[in-house]
Amino acid sequence: MSVNISTDDIKNHIISLHLHACAGWDGITPGHLRYGICDALCSKLAEIYTLCLSWNLIPRVFSLGTVIPILKKATNNPNLPESYRPITISTIFSKLMESIMMPTDHACDTQFGFRSNRSTVAACSVLNDISRYYNNRGSPVFVAALDAQKCFDCIWHAGLFHRLKDHMSLVHWRLLFHWYSKLESQIKWQGTYSEIFKVTRGTRQGSLLSPQLFNIFINELLVQLKAASPGVHIGSTKVNNLVYADDVTVISGTTTGLQQLLDICVKYANDWRFVFGISKTQCSILGHHRFKLTPSWSLNGSPVKTVVQSDILGVRFHSSLSSSEHIEHRMSKARNAFFGLSDIGMIHPHVSPQVKGHLWRSICTPTLSYGLECLPITKAQLVKLESFQGKLVKQCLSIGKRSHNTSLLAAMDIPKVAEVISQKHVTLLHNSCKVAGPAMDIHCELLASYFISGQCEPGTLIERVVQAGISPTRAMMSKVRLPNEKQSDGVIDTIKYMLHHCDFIKPDSCERQLVRLLTRCF
Repeated sequence: MSVNISTDDIKNHIISLHLHACAGWDGITPGHLRYGICDALCSKLAEIYTLCLSWNLIPRVFSLGTVIPILKKATNNPNLPESYRPITISTIFSKLMESIMMPTDHACDTQFGFRSNRSTVAACSVLNDISRYYNNRGSPVFVAALDAQKCFDCIWHAGLFHRLKDHMSLVHWRLLFHWYSKLESQIKWQGTYSEIFKVTRGTRQGSLLSPQLFNIFINELLVQLKAASPGVHIGSTKVNNLVYADDVTVISGTTTGLQQLLDICVKYANDWRFVFGISKTQCSILGHHRFKLTPSWSLNGSPVKTVVQSDILGVRFHSSLSSSEHIEHRMSKARNAFFGLSDIGMIHPHVSPQVKGHLWRSICTPTLSYGLECLPITKAQLVKLESFQGKLVKQCLSIGKRSHNTSLLAAMDIPKVAEVISQKHVTLLHNSCKVAGPAMDIHCELLASYFISGQCEPGTLIERVVQAGISPTRAMMSKVRLPNEKQSDGVIDTIKYMLHHCDFIKPDSCERQLVRLLTRCF
């Protein structure tokens, strides 16, 4: 089979590389190729990659990667190996070959991981809408969240390549098979490198190809789940699984149906030599139910714990369908992120307010607002979130708790939490309807119901978009930016001038005192 990689192909793949990606063990960064791009370079690289594919050649620069252990959570025990996630740093030339070999995405529509216009919040929004729809009709939803235990690190190579044969060309499949037979790694720890060792299982975390390879490997499970009869229905749409990479969530309207879905997952895992960990698997009942005894489920013969609240893709779902637990969780995360920035001056008095405002918008706001677009938020909860934001911003500027924060936040160009969430509602609806899948199907069903009855299904994304004053049809069809409600008056302008003054960073300056007085009065 003839292979011909052109100079233009190489140029396009170089341009597509992430400019700020880390250099591999050879020290070459994407910037070296991006800023040095020329016909002579691309022509030689095209010849080399064509030869590699034609003759099945794997240079050392492809096969060797550097593994950097990253602590999964700051609260994890750093002395335990399982507390770390092994991230492999490959060379840029290796990533360029992976970009050339990238297979076409034909994953099941319930796979939300590593795919365009899909995200964790899109999957969680679908789960919320389903549970609200059923709860409004007096029925609970039964959910099980499973985690494929270290599946990226321990994936069965023979099984993976059996799956890949229908998704890649023979030339690419042959080269990748030879490539994986020669995989080597070295561990970098505190500036010291280990001896080079051979890799016989798993895909490289940090590789461009790995997410797509894993999606292909697990795709048949999603197809089997989708074909099973248990599930939940909204109109003509049936959903029984929502997946993000190796995080599998199965959903059913009955207890026995959920057990059937769990059995399908166990059988597939046993057949393809991976394990759904019992320690991280949780079952929950979303919505009011009338069971005198809590139902129980099992995973491969072991009982699964049934919990009142379950963290699914970073969003905390409570059996009462209350959003309070998730809001408290996000406030705790944002507080930790805020004080985590203290080392770079977030609460230091001599750092300018412009820097602190940028840090808040870039890090604290996304941390605080994550997942809030998936759940209905009451006015009281919004007031709590706004108060929380104002309190921390005042703390970083050494302004008293009793000062007002509305004018101060406007002067620092920090948007209100309500504005951030409303924009996320509209963006989520638009992105969910860009691609065919359960998210678009359910939104269309709920939108049709809204058109027919004139009433939105309470607690769903469609209702929240309507409450934001935006037509859901318009939000689905086009990208909508909500108008920024920027306030401008003498008080805000004065505070902004004082915050930008070079003397504001002095603790006892007149500018700082004036800001304190203005925020106490207005």
